[in-house]
Amino acid sequence: MAPKVDEVTRVNLVGAPGAGKTALADALFPYLIKKGRNPLRIIDHVHVDVERRYDLAVGMAGGYIADISVALERIGQERLAFSEGIRNFIVCGSLVECAIHTAINAEISGDQFAYHVAQTVTPLYPLIRMSMGIHPTYLVPYLDDEVQFHRAVASQMVLGLEALDMTYQELPVGIDNQVEFILNDLFPNQDTQAPN
Repeated sequence: MAPKVDEVTRVNLVGAPGAGKTALADALFPYLIKKGRNPLRIIDHVHVDVERRYDLAVGMAGGYIADISVALERIGQERLAFSEGIRNFIVCGSLVECAIHTAINAEISGDQFAYHVAQTVTPLYPLIRMSMGIHPTYLVPYLDDEVQFHRAVASQMVLGLEALDMTYQELPVGIDNQVEFILNDLFPNQDTQAPN
């Protein structure tokens, strides 16, 4: 029997490359363990697995095939962990970033076929993002690291979230503030002190 939604803790961290999703996931991890969300798995660096397995460049150097592959790989890793009995996740990155990468790369290259693929795949997005829709999603603010592609993705994050009809909350600046914000959101009126 599948667990109820309130028995599953899934935290979605979205944001541009370099925004600090990985650092925030690492900082949040011990707090969720302290709250009894164990076992807990961080799903992160999915693009590295895709690059290695399929010999595909992702991000600025990639194309829509790589972006779709990253989105599907993330889902595959979550489903595998779930089949292993893990019910608690911190997921770094989402379909939103993949869609934005595709749009930016299509704009830069003038690849009309990429636009056509994006239009064809768009009706499938609600199916792919179902689990994101029932679990909290937090937008990690981008602090300019002077990488042009990161800036471009950051400038489109809110638009991308709204285009995919995603409910999300913008996090404050600073990892300690972000951890406190998420814990207060997940566990209102409970102690959120640092684990020993």
